[in-house]
Amino acid sequence: MKVRETIVIVALATCCLLSSCGNRRGAHHACSQDSRKDSTEFTMIKVPTIINDEQQRMDYIMSHYWEHLSERCYAEQVEKQFSNWIWLSERTDINTAGNSLIQAYQKSPQRILHLSEKYLYDPQSPYRNEDLYGRLAAYIGGDLAQTAKLCALNAVGTRAADFLMEDARGHQFTLYSIKAPYTLLFFSNPYCNACKEIIETLKGSDLVSDALNNKILMVVNMYIDEDLEQWRSYLGNYPRIWRTAYDPTFTLRDSEKYNIRAIPSLYLLDDNKVVLLKDAPTDKIMARLAMEFKKYPQFEKYYENNTEK
Repeated sequence: MKVRETIVIVALATCCLLSSCGNRRGAHHACSQDSRKDSTEFTMIKVPTIINDEQQRMDYIMSHYWEHLSERCYAEQVEKQFSNWIWLSERTDINTAGNSLIQAYQKSPQRILHLSEKYLYDPQSPYRNEDLYGRLAAYIGGDLAQTAKLCALNAVGTRAADFLMEDARGHQFTLYSIKAPYTLLFFSNPYCNACKEIIETLKGSDLVSDALNNKILMVVNMYIDEDLEQWRSYLGNYPRIWRTAYDPTFTLRDSEKYNIRAIPSLYLLDDNKVVLLKDAPTDKIMARLAMEFKKYPQFEKYYENNTEK
């Protein structure tokens, strides 16, 4: 996609983003009106026509995106532009996005912190991004210093923390002992409706099933609470090809190895257990798996007619 088309396209994404946020836990009204008489329009920046390189255009947009932001801008417009910015941030590197977010905070601290908490940090937000929110929290410091530390755990591009697990037969193993090109780490609870939806999505994907059977993907289904009787009663709902286990130490939830703020939570790891996606929504996981699996000849059938599930 060409960067010069980006601003037009993100306008469409904005409508979806704002219309979907009303039911999230802790969300405020997305379209609250600013009634101050001295409020001003939020003016979008324009990329100089002399910049033709797509990456340079993207860099320019991100570094100048908040140039006209001020405390006087209409709240509704700021939220819309923040929505656009999230779409753009997912298409650039974390350092560029983090610097851009800090620039926005410098111009309108309270608003940008509120929007960042709502969209990037709320565990129920489909646009959550702890790595990005953590950059802002680290910059602000103070009461957010500990939050920044937790957000930095298992960041995308770093190796996931290893931990001990035990399956229903009493066999103990570690995350690092899983040998597969890709590992989907799934923190779940029995009788959890959101977890059930993920289970059905994974079970219903022919691509995922083939990847499991070809030992290209392993799903590690991890229970981190203490009600083992309930966990054992639900084991029949998990595919037997998965590695389903619990935390025998009962410490993982409260340790500083993983910042698990809500269940379910999905992490996609590569063969070295480097984090590719962190606490990502199911649709992003499925899209990334489809992209990663394209390089395997045995999966060509899923891409010839764009029929992958």
